[in-house]
Amino acid sequence: RGEGEDVSDNHHVVMGNSSIAVEWPGPMGPKPVDMMPLLTAFVILFRRSSLNFFRQPIMILARFMQILSFGIIMSIFFWQIPKTQVGIVNMMNLLWETQALVFVGMLNCTALFPSQRDVYHRERSDGRYSTLAFFLSYCALEIPFGFLCSMAYALMITFTTRLEASLTA
Repeated sequence: RGEGEDVSDNHHVVMGNSSIAVEWPGPMGPKPVDMMPLLTAFVILFRRSSLNFFRQPIMILARFMQILSFGIIMSIFFWQIPKTQVGIVNMMNLLWETQALVFVGMLNCTALFPSQRDVYHRERSDGRYSTLAFFLSYCALEIPFGFLCSMAYALMITFTTRLEASLTA
């Protein structure tokens, strides 16, 4: 062996002037980890996700304010819609513009997803839990938050634009 050469054999790794004893896995590789049952994995993932979710109050506020500010803008444009022919067209325009809320909601859901996705990829490669468990825990956390934000938007728009649930003029 030459000076400074890195040499390895079955149980020793030599790097420079030092030798480190290493235990290699058995002939079949490392022992595979048993995958958790779906319900157990869901409970653990949901608890961890909700803990991480509520540790970031600024993120919660930013996501809520994104939808609330969209509602404020729509309320300013369509304040007190009159019950005339022009008002009917304005109501149709309001409903058309409200469809953009779907994209605002998707942006909200993708705010936390990249960090959770990285953890998922690491743990999934280890065989800890299934993709379904991750998906269900993510949806169980995001759907109620999206529902609350949408309800806040709907209430604001309903009262500021005088939308009614009846068909009478």
